[in-house]
Amino acid sequence: MKQINFLKDSEIQKFDLPPELTDEERQLVFTTRDILDHNLSFRKTITKIGFILQMGYFTLKRKFFLPYQFHKDDINFVIRLLDIKHSISISEYKKVAYNLHRKLILELNGYRKFSEFKKSFIQEAESLVKTSLKPKDIFYSLLDYLEERKVEIPKYYVFSNVVSEALNSFESILVKQIDKALTKSQKETLDSLMILPSNPDKLSSNNPYLITSLKKPEQGITPKKIRESLEDFYIIQDLHFTFLPAITTTDISKELLNYYAVWLIKAEHIQFESISNIEIKRLYLIAFIVYQFRLRQDLFTEIVLQCVPKYFNDTEKIVATQFLNQTIDQNSQKKSRFSNIRNIILSSKQQMTKVKEIIISNNYQDTEKVEKITQLLFKKENSFQDKLLEELSKIDPFNIK
Repeated sequence: MKQINFLKDSEIQKFDLPPELTDEERQLVFTTRDILDHNLSFRKTITKIGFILQMGYFTLKRKFFLPYQFHKDDINFVIRLLDIKHSISISEYKKVAYNLHRKLILELNGYRKFSEFKKSFIQEAESLVKTSLKPKDIFYSLLDYLEERKVEIPKYYVFSNVVSEALNSFESILVKQIDKALTKSQKETLDSLMILPSNPDKLSSNNPYLITSLKKPEQGITPKKIRESLEDFYIIQDLHFTFLPAITTTDISKELLNYYAVWLIKAEHIQFESISNIEIKRLYLIAFIVYQFRLRQDLFTEIVLQCVPKYFNDTEKIVATQFLNQTIDQNSQKKSRFSNIRNIILSSKQQMTKVKEIIISNNYQDTEKVEKITQLLFKKENSFQDKLLEELSKIDPFNIK
C-alpha cells in the first residue's frame, strides 16, 4: 500500500507549524507566569525567550517546534515583553537548551515524551486499522488517544508512517486470507480483469475492460440509461456473488474495503499496474466489485425515488390534459344540444302563435278552424314535445323521458 495521507498539503503544513496568533492571543499565551511560579532562572536572555515561546506553543498545540519555525511576530512580542533593548537572533537558541526546555515543559504540564510512548501508540494504530474507522478518522482517534494520556503530539509524518505500516501489516494478513479462500479459477478470472485489451469485446463479466468501463455508474433516469445501468449491474452482480464468499472470510471492515475500492476508482490504470504484488491487486479488485454492487443498489434506490414522483407527475398531466380535452368536447356537444332545444322551443312558440291566429280569425268557419289547427298540430313528423324530450335525454345522465 502507498503512504497514507490523512490531510491535504495545506493542512499538513498547518499541523506541523506553530499557530498564527493575534496580538490579544499572544498576551494570553506568552507570559512569564511559569517562570515566576516555579522560580526558574536563565543564564542567557535567548534561552528565556526560547522557553517562553516553547511553553506558549505547547500550551496551544501540545507539541514542540524547532526554533527556525518560530514566528517572527511572536519572537518580537516576547522581546518587548521582557523589555530587551539589544538585538536578538533566535538562531542563538541552541539545541542543548531547547531540548532541556522541552523536558522541563513536559514535567511542568504533566506530559510524557512521545518516544517513551511510541510502542503503545503503534499498538493502538494496529488496533484501529482493524475497526470500521476511515483512515482520516484513525488519525484523529490517535490524536485523542495521545491527549487523553497526556503524551506530546509528534509531527504529522509519524502518524502517516505508523498508520501506513499498520495498514500494510494488516493488509498482508488480508491478502493471505483472500488467497487461501480463492479457487484457481477465481484467481484466473480476477487476473484477466486486470488486463486492458487494445480492442475490447462486448462488455461482460469475463471482459478485461470491465474495471475501466464500470468505474462510474450510469445515473440517468431515462429508460435507455436505466437499461444500460441494469446491464452493468448484472455483470457486477455476477462477479459479486462469485467473490463475496472470499471477502467474508477476512477481517476487513466495510470502511477499509471502501477505501481500497475508492482508491482503485480514482487511480489511473498505470497506478494500479505499478502494484507488483498480484495478490494485493486481487484484494483491491474484489473490494472494487463488492463496493460497486453496494453502490449500484443505493443508486437504483435513488432512481426509483426520482422516477416514482416523476411518473405520478407525468400521469397527472396526462389525466388533466385528457380531462380538459374531454370537457371541451362535452361543452361543444352541450352547446350544440342547447341550440337544438332553443330552436325546438322557438318553433313550438311559432306554432302556438299560428294556432292563436287561426282561433281569433274571422276568415274561417269553426269547422275550418278545427281542420287547420289539426293539420298544424298533428303532422306525421315527431311533435315538438317529442323532439324536445329527445334532446333532453342526450343531456340528462339518467336518460329520463
